[in-house]
Amino acid sequence: MGYRFLRGPRDFIAYVGMLFFLVSCSEEAGTQPEAPPEPWGYWEEMDIDVGTFRVCEMKVDPAGGAWALVIDKNASDQHILRYAAGAWRAAAEFNPLPFGLNNFYPLAADDMWAVNLIGECYRWRGGKWEMKYRAADELWDIWMVSPDEGWAVGAGGLVVHYKGGVFSEESLGGGTFYGVIFANPSDGWALGSYYDLFHWDGKNWATAVGPFAVSYVQPLGGGKCRAGGKRLSYAVNGLYDGAAWQYEMLPGTSAGGAVLFPNENEGWLVCSAHRSVTRGGQLVAKILHSRNGSWRVDNLTVECKTLGRLVETADGSVMCGGRALAGGGIILRYRPYGGSTGSS
Repeated sequence: MGYRFLRGPRDFIAYVGMLFFLVSCSEEAGTQPEAPPEPWGYWEEMDIDVGTFRVCEMKVDPAGGAWALVIDKNASDQHILRYAAGAWRAAAEFNPLPFGLNNFYPLAADDMWAVNLIGECYRWRGGKWEMKYRAADELWDIWMVSPDEGWAVGAGGLVVHYKGGVFSEESLGGGTFYGVIFANPSDGWALGSYYDLFHWDGKNWATAVGPFAVSYVQPLGGGKCRAGGKRLSYAVNGLYDGAAWQYEMLPGTSAGGAVLFPNENEGWLVCSAHRSVTRGGQLVAKILHSRNGSWRVDNLTVECKTLGRLVETADGSVMCGGRALAGGGIILRYRPYGGSTGSS
């Protein structure tokens, strides 16, 4: 009778076990995968005195005061929050808010602008809201460069300009514009739903589409900007010098969003990434942290489904708002390990 290597089910099981043992031994003896570098800091959840469904937007007024627009826990009413003394509190003086606000811009505690989904533009001053203008279509964002001049954008590439009490409209075409942001009256950016990107030079709007899909811009002045976006299946950190784009694709991510560099050596990029398949495989938000060109992933004390704009306040705190994966609106503040409250 000839020799048989595997003589039955028990031999087969023993053989498979031996293979696993040999593989594990070779992995232990070989080079192990490098562990990700330790994060420089973490993002802690901040106290909010109203139950929220989602933090829609955060902005900082010219004096460095931070504000947020939120939808309440019943997804029915909206509130404006003010950051003071280390916490977020509802600014009840603004209630009731105009119907269906999409965005706002705080000039000061007693002077605020807002736009809504039916194209209305409001100003809060003297203790009351007053509708100042009704656009041809819905408006999604507003940015004031001074108390007497500002811009709003909306559906169908709609751009509304306010200056000296006079409103005017033009259309840049394409899809809906969801974002507008300015460094000064002669240097602004508008972002659209098809990753359209336009730059205002003080006289005209001109397209500034780059080699990746831009989803957020941080103006740097002089026609320059940083941008977060997406190329292929990676988040992108981009830099536009006024003539050409430079960019880097960041592995382990799916798409980039808000970007904030308080100085040229340090900054953050909000991005999305897949959780492990064993935990559902769904997208969650991450915050990447850059120092001197090196990137690490900051720790989040709460897992988040979405995160929006990054803001820096007058006290040097860096914050970000959105929606927690478990539900409910959330505002996070960056804390460096063993350091101060602001960026390090």
